Amino acid sequence: MDNNGFRGIFPYLVTPLDEKGRLKEQVLADLVDHLIRKGVHGLTPLGSTGEAPYLDWETKRRTIEVVVKSTAGRVPVVAGVCNTSTHGAVHEAAETEKLGVDGILTVMPGYFPLNDHQVVAHFRSIAKAVSCPITLYTNPKFQTWDFTVEALRQLAEEPNILYLKDASGDVGKIMSIVTTLGHRIRIFSDTSSVPLFMFLIGSVGWMSGPACVIPARVSSCTRRRTKTVGRGCRAAEKTMAPQHRFPAFFSIGMRQGGAGNAGFSRRSAPAAAEAAGCGREAFTGDHSPERRSAMRGGSQKEG
Repeated sequence: MDNNGFRGIFPYLVTPLDEKGRLKEQVLADLVDHLIRKGVHGLTPLGSTGEAPYLDWETKRRTIEVVVKSTAGRVPVVAGVCNTSTHGAVHEAAETEKLGVDGILTVMPGYFPLNDHQVVAHFRSIAKAVSCPITLYTNPKFQTWDFTVEALRQLAEEPNILYLKDASGDVGKIMSIVTTLGHRIRIFSDTSSVPLFMFLIGSVGWMSGPACVIPARVSSCTRRRTKTVGRGCRAAEKTMAPQHRFPAFFSIGMRQGGAGNAGFSRRSAPAAAEAAGCGREAFTGDHSPERRSAMRGGSQKEG
């Protein structure tokens, strides 16, 4: 991490497993190298795309080790911590930091409804257990709770809680967070439909599932954003139509491997892209006019 902190495109890495649920280490290492060569600014293993809730700690630990070693300091690694219990999350956070990551992204999967006091206590305990920067992650589609602005204000008092990854897509709430907290918590976009809006209001980047398959295309959005915030980023975002078909990736996994990521992760990223209708070239970086037209569904002209 440089003096400006985390910023830019951080792909959510898939966790490639074989038929017996064992980590395919070389596939993961190759993916890390590929993404870095395509221009991403950081990496996030064990996020939602990595299906962390379905993995045991040993698999999580080895995943982090492989990513940190393969990255070799070229970009920051912000690893996910996902555990329903506070005790379990604190343990995983402390162990994750020991593995050499640059930061932690932490989410609490939901079961029972939670109030602000409980949410704040959970994440504050994690923050006090580590010294590295923490990114809070909210994904209310998969939880029984969401951060309120007041809860975030309290958590921002912790010196190492520096970022929020927001997957709500609720632009009104996001504006309230920005207005209330200013730069005290820097925001990463998640939801594929709002990164342009997020950049316009000062988002520092995009923690992106699509970037795991089309890294050069997603990274180009941030490069264009620095030149012309409006037109350039809009043009880049329009070329990323396949991101809206990414749920097909996960249905592939469920059909072929049952619950969890064993089925999905047996497929390489190129194979997943092809199966979702993006074509293997989406992963290998073919940005020709013909390919762009195909990835848009063939119904739009290049322009």
